[in-house]
Amino acid sequence: ASIVKALRLNCPRPFEPLVIRQDHDISRSPPDGWRLLPDDYALEDPQSLEDHFMIAMQFEGPNLCVLGAAIKHARHGQLVAETIRALVQASREEQWCRRLWFLYEWMSEDRLDVDDLGDSVAYVDVLDATEYYTGRPILSTRHGVRDNLLGCRGFCPVVRRTPLLAKYASQNYGQMALELLNKHGRVLARDYSYDMVLQETIHSMTIEGVDYDSYDVPALVKTLMKHGNLDDVPLDENAVKQYILPAVMSVTELPDYSFAYREQQVYVSETICTVDDTKDLIHFIAAKSDDCPDMVGGLFCTLERMWQDITEEPGSIDSVVAASMLG
Repeated sequence: ASIVKALRLNCPRPFEPLVIRQDHDISRSPPDGWRLLPDDYALEDPQSLEDHFMIAMQFEGPNLCVLGAAIKHARHGQLVAETIRALVQASREEQWCRRLWFLYEWMSEDRLDVDDLGDSVAYVDVLDATEYYTGRPILSTRHGVRDNLLGCRGFCPVVRRTPLLAKYASQNYGQMALELLNKHGRVLARDYSYDMVLQETIHSMTIEGVDYDSYDVPALVKTLMKHGNLDDVPLDENAVKQYILPAVMSVTELPDYSFAYREQQVYVSETICTVDDTKDLIHFIAAKSDDCPDMVGGLFCTLERMWQDITEEPGSIDSVVAASMLG
């Protein structure tokens, strides 16, 4: 939280930000949602960015949103790079520092002038599997870490093991779906996939205020059937242009047309009534159009990584977690 404040980053505060008690008064409680550390951890220099990174990585864990915003900050990006470089040079064998080192180079694609660790230390996971849902690890000998993130650089959700997610994950919905597919065969599964795409299209139109009754729904279904099972379409941006978008637009042929992301941002909100007025409570804001190509490419990369994990180790990523990330 101090990094967000010090650099004036445009991102949410950490899930459970820290506050360090400055005296021995144990009667004082931290604000709701904050975690209290004793004054043993008080910083000698409260303005030290290095100390704030160290405390954050040790007790708050990796926060890709904050770190990414800090790295890309137009005015302070160079300061952040120099700070992390100094930390790595001084403490690169510490677990928290190896995680920070890996994440910095992974996110920024900037290789620091520091020698590889190799096998001189025991490997450590980037994410704590007891607190987060994780993927199959990829070893990074340079940093001495196991990259067990769920996604790729362009799109990498971090999913906490909340009680609600754990409850749904325990229901084994993925196994139930697999048994249904095996029982009813490929044709029925294909028809279900068409219907799901159709229903998603109708709901999206409803959200955006589009009258879907004016669209030729049979033509949409015909397009989906003509191009086969969408599960067999390659997962890349070209597939979105050539298969999925024409289907959503009810186009039975595939013309050569110019493709672009919308320039106006959309959002999902809920109108709530106050004593003397109404206001919108924003639940979701779509990405800016300039960020879409990298993000969509990252989404497909993440989907491929998850699919490879599940193929090599069935059940390694729960279907509920996958749906919460990609659904």
